[in-house]
Amino acid sequence: MTVILIIGLVLAIFIGIGIWMVDKSEKDAIRKRFAVRDPISIDEFLDMLDLDVGRDFVINALKDLSGIFYVQKELILPTDRFDIEFAPPKGSELDSAISTLQFEVAYEANKRGIDIKSLNIKTVRDYIALKTMPYRQTDN
Repeated sequence: MTVILIIGLVLAIFIGIGIWMVDKSEKDAIRKRFAVRDPISIDEFLDMLDLDVGRDFVINALKDLSGIFYVQKELILPTDRFDIEFAPPKGSELDSAISTLQFEVAYEANKRGIDIKSLNIKTVRDYIALKTMPYRQTDN
């Protein structure tokens, strides 16, 4: 019984290390794509965004994306594409920050009563536009 427990513990440790290494390589690959950029101010971002959205709202959306992808919010552009600039490295597509973003988009769409299949969220601008849509009215 003790041998089985020890083997299980060792396997769990190796699996945990493997997951950590894949996660770290994904974060490093995405960070490298953004490392060559100069930071931009929120005002510059808002000018590029071309949406009628409040400053604080955009800052919060950028913080969300920054937290998901581990990229400084000042390096994110409205035109950044989730399948290019934020794409995970080959081999970690199934367990990636994109999965977290997909969950977040589905959650936001559900709160607004939008069919997720009708959405085409390809860029940071699309993501922010989704978050500006009104919530679904519920009967209380």
